Amino acid sequence: MRRFYLFTGKSGKYYAQIMDPQTGMVVVTRSTRTENRDEAAIIARKWLKNGLPVARVKAARRTVKVEGGLKNILQSIEKTPDRRPGVQTG
Repeated sequence: MRRFYLFTGKSGKYYAQIMDPQTGMVVVTRSTRTENRDEAAIIARKWLKNGLPVARVKAARRTVKVEGGLKNILQSIEKTPDRRPGVQTG
């Protein structure tokens, strides 16, 4: 039984399925982030030798808390000087 299998996704990048040698079940499927099969095989072998990489965690979406609502936002915009070339404020 093979230790890993490679297949391409819709994007053309290769994915590696790492297998459990005792059960024959898929342990994890990860993108190798390459479109070259030979490079993907090298990456998968490194994962078997050195351990799997830690999955990337998406950054949490940041929200802006608006104090005072729309009225304060508009007042701030009105107070901001126009710095475009050729525009004079007065």
